[in-house]
Amino acid sequence: MRISKIIGIVTLGCLLLTACKKNDYYVDSGVSNPKFNGTVMDYLQSKTGVFDTTVQVIKLAGMEKVFSTDTITFFAPNNICIRNLVTNYNFYQSVLGRDTAKKLSDIDPSVWKNLMSLYVFKGARKLTDFHQLDISVINSFSGGMYTSYNGRPMNIGVRYNDEGSIKYAGYRSLYISYILDLTRPYYIGSTTWTNNDSWIMARVTSSDIQPTNGVVHVIAFSNPPHSLGFDFNYVLSLVN
Repeated sequence: MRISKIIGIVTLGCLLLTACKKNDYYVDSGVSNPKFNGTVMDYLQSKTGVFDTTVQVIKLAGMEKVFSTDTITFFAPNNICIRNLVTNYNFYQSVLGRDTAKKLSDIDPSVWKNLMSLYVFKGARKLTDFHQLDISVINSFSGGMYTSYNGRPMNIGVRYNDEGSIKYAGYRSLYISYILDLTRPYYIGSTTWTNNDSWIMARVTSSDIQPTNGVVHVIAFSNPPHSLGFDFNYVLSLVN
């Protein structure tokens, strides 16, 4: 059994306890004014209580210059997404009788850089710049493959929801997906819009936030739950 499936049970309880504590920023209606007068780094630092831990990880990873000067698209994981990873990591370490991480700096900076780089892409792309994605007819609407700063290809696509009986006429939501098997990137073992056995999907809850050097799309911390790095087995390959 995959370690990530075991740890997912523990993480779910943490999500249920913390999800109701966040402010109203994470409402699917998005933000009224997409422009932000500052860099991507400035934007993250301005959202205290939401991206404090994200900012710490960026600094530990030595990526402040990327977020301050490069033109990027950033799929932003919030504090809860990072806490989920640390919870999973500490559970795994404790099962093996190893030392747990008492603070973020206990984890090697190269690990943080590899993980955070999965969410960063060159160029500024808004929701309308991405192709349609429908995993039930993946051969017709497959989104698009984009190479992250990590070097790993990720799928990014827009789900066109239905409006009553009218297909694809509803609101649109953006997804970024980690592909478990890059030798067959468009194989979908199930057709649910949650983590399946082929892709690990993260839903965007607020899109098209526009700092001066790029675009930020905020990843939802629930439905489906998200943990930094997408695949915990990938995380383990970095730390072991």
